[in-house]
Amino acid sequence: MLKFKNILKRFIGRFSRPEEFPRRIEITEDYPCSTEPDPDIPFPMLNPLQSCFRDLYSPKRNSVVESGTGTGKTALTYIASRYFLDEGKRVVLTAPTRELVKNLYADSKGVWGAKVVGMNTGYDKNVAGKYVIVTTPEGYISAVRSGKEWANAGLLIVDEAHNLLDPSRSGELDVAIVMFIRGGGKVLLMSGTFPNKDAVADLLNADLFISRYRSTRISLHEIHVPDDIDATAAPKTPSSNLIVTTVGLAYNKESVRVKVLKDLLNKHQGESVLVFVPTKAAGFCLSESLVAPFHCADIDEAHKDKIVADFRKGELKTLLATNTLSQGINTPADVVIVCGIRRGIYYLDFMDVGQMIGRAGRGRAEATAYVIGDRIELFHAKKYVMAKSLPLPVESMVLTLLSLNAATRADLYQALGMTFAATYSNSQKITKTVDSYIRFLKACNILVERDGKLTLTKEGALISRYYLSPKAYMGYITLARRLDGVTLPDVDKGCILLSGLLPLGGYRNCPARYEKDMLMKLIQLELDKTVSHTKAGLLKYYLDRPSAIPPFLPYQLRDAERWIGMLNDMLKYRIHQTAPGLNWLKNTTMALKTAATKGRRRNKPVQISLM
Repeated sequence: MLKFKNILKRFIGRFSRPEEFPRRIEITEDYPCSTEPDPDIPFPMLNPLQSCFRDLYSPKRNSVVESGTGTGKTALTYIASRYFLDEGKRVVLTAPTRELVKNLYADSKGVWGAKVVGMNTGYDKNVAGKYVIVTTPEGYISAVRSGKEWANAGLLIVDEAHNLLDPSRSGELDVAIVMFIRGGGKVLLMSGTFPNKDAVADLLNADLFISRYRSTRISLHEIHVPDDIDATAAPKTPSSNLIVTTVGLAYNKESVRVKVLKDLLNKHQGESVLVFVPTKAAGFCLSESLVAPFHCADIDEAHKDKIVADFRKGELKTLLATNTLSQGINTPADVVIVCGIRRGIYYLDFMDVGQMIGRAGRGRAEATAYVIGDRIELFHAKKYVMAKSLPLPVESMVLTLLSLNAATRADLYQALGMTFAATYSNSQKITKTVDSYIRFLKACNILVERDGKLTLTKEGALISRYYLSPKAYMGYITLARRLDGVTLPDVDKGCILLSGLLPLGGYRNCPARYEKDMLMKLIQLELDKTVSHTKAGLLKYYLDRPSAIPPFLPYQLRDAERWIGMLNDMLKYRIHQTAPGLNWLKNTTMALKTAATKGRRRNKPVQISLM
């Protein structure tokens, strides 16, 4: 009887809420919370944020939520989702990284159970018959392109929605939100730091929930230290002031920053400490110096899962990480150390640093955070940067829409005009940009236009399915055709092709003789402006010396495997009689993977926790 009354109350409340929309709701610690648990919500007690959201959320509206990390936003996904699940509609929950997707999947299973929740990533897919699907924005877009049944959902929940303001990541997320709304669904955007929340809420005509409530009090300390780790590839003859690691990197023996890190770890011995490092090279160096494991996108998935699980259980006391753990992953730490704000020629800002510091506590009453940097880094850590412009997601939008159905130019203008990036532009610029891109796709035989309708060719549909850039594809095909018939060993051709596909940033110390040799070949072929001779020489060096294989390379070879998969399909579907460069690419990739395996077995660093 009690359960029936609650269902009836929720049903009546759904249709009796006032329609003065959109609403701006600020939540403080004084918001009245129920003293009795809600039998329909699998959480013992609701905090002020959760109570307010339960009382005021409307499934008829889009919603935007800004609330600090560790304030229980997982409960909000349940409160919103139950309205749609009650009506037999699916819910799609997206997160920007695979690590966060796995974390949200585990949390969601604890709420709804394994029979209801499914996960969709590049390597794990168990969505058949499920009603709550956890994936990335790219995974959702791919499902729409492929016509997957689960893509037809009633609610799209976007975790870490502040990525709408990140030029490098906003395109796919922007497209996913627009596609979902165009399909008649509602969206719930959530973030701990959301500078442009008012603009996003206005665009979506959404309710805006701003939480001033925070469950953890964080003591923040700034430490002024020079940027002197100087992690780089080990030179052939290292000087006495360098320490050479087992993975072929070297760092400054007299680094003050490393000394400060060791002092902090000793000070907080016995507590769980999460250290965010500035670069992967620095991370691998510090991993050996501090005798602690390093979590980044380039290490094996099983190893990443294990060290995160050990850290959560308290079996591992110190964990180093890149930004991969800064976005919402539940890794509760007593202490968070942000070791440097500089990222190449860029600096993190207040929003980025706030995401990292937010890993401290996660529900505990108190926690400690340190920001280590020189004066310039500490200045940028306090800057509250607002996006002044965002790239229009023309490529993602056009390919995605046309991979579903034929569309007119007007359809594309309208869809692109609905994106958040379009609020920084104007209709004339949108029209001009779309028309220019359409001309490019038609010239590349990726798109055809008949009777005012635009349609992808078989080649275009295949590129769309593999989520590859048409510009990158045309560059690859052009390069492969120029190499065809040239008298060069196949391994050299494969290295030249790979150098145009793999991002090998940060590792530029290629032996001079390899670099010069590759440069001469490229100049002779007039390819020096097409590919990087440094990267091509570096790949050949890795093939010849397995012990020099860096830890990041096996992960990045997955990009090459995607190209190989697409080229195989080119042959299968007879799109091309020959797939240019397929054998060179396949053989060189396999040789590099084999060499990398040998190198990593030979030089595997010790990974233990500080006790």
